[in-house]
Amino acid sequence: MVFFYAFIYVMLLFGFLLGATIVFSAITVSVQERVREISTLRTIGVSMWGVTSLITIENLILGGLGIALGLPLGQRLALTFFDLAQSEEFTMTATIFPSTYLVTALALLVVLLVSQIPSLRYISRLNLASATKDWTA
Repeated sequence: MVFFYAFIYVMLLFGFLLGATIVFSAITVSVQERVREISTLRTIGVSMWGVTSLITIENLILGGLGIALGLPLGQRLALTFFDLAQSEEFTMTATIFPSTYLVTALALLVVLLVSQIPSLRYISRLNLASATKDWTA
């Protein structure tokens, strides 16, 4: 049984790392595609705190939608896989504790907030004059 639990924990770790990588990449690409717009906002007087708030609120809304859609769909998918694996000789039941949903949602929000730190640091170090002029920034 020890090997089984070790295998499950390794698979959970890989799933977490994959999810964190996807969230990090999505946030980074989102900010990189809007460098010019963000630089324009900063040039016309929006503080770094204001830009950070805009980006954080946007990411939290998208993360909330992802949680709202992903948790029920993930539960349905897990139940379907367990149903497909059953036969007359072999039966498994899927048990998902309510605390699992809470831990998953909180982990996603933490990953989301931590993943935006490098992009926000990049924005704070931008040369606003060149970033608003240059189409390739």
